[in-house]
Amino acid sequence: MANAANPHRTTNDLRTLPSSHFLVVAYGIQSHINPAQDLAHRLARIDDDGSVTCTLSTHVSAHRGMFPSSLASPDEETTDGIISYAPFSDGFFGDRSKLISVLSDEETARSRRASFESLSSVVSRLPPPGPPPPPAPRRRRTPILRTPPPPTPPHADVSATDPS
Repeated sequence: MANAANPHRTTNDLRTLPSSHFLVVAYGIQSHINPAQDLAHRLARIDDDGSVTCTLSTHVSAHRGMFPSSLASPDEETTDGIISYAPFSDGFFGDRSKLISVLSDEETARSRRASFESLSSVVSRLPPPGPPPPPAPRRRRTPILRTPPPPTPPHADVSATDPS
């Protein structure tokens, strides 16, 4: 059972597993957000004891569409009670749905850099994991003893002994 003092939970086979936190990132391209949200909800419900938590991170404009300003500040993290939502910046400000042109190499590089920096910030704000499980016991290596091959028996001279 997990608690603040012991973040490990015990399963039926008596192994200890740490509590888990999943980060699901959806870029919002071609309807990726709803399947990612479904995945995040399923991951968060793996165990009923609350040892598994999940955060869905989408770009800022998708986050604003999911949570209008009347419910939460459009750029702040929020939760629906099961999973938490954390926006990240992809370098584009404003509505992405109006972005129809093909991006230049420079714009693509800027977007990747902004996404990387913003997602790194999201990861750094996630709650720290519990202590790792104890290491598995190390197997002792059995030394390989190299013994010399047994001596070869002397060959009897068959021609010297005549059975007749």
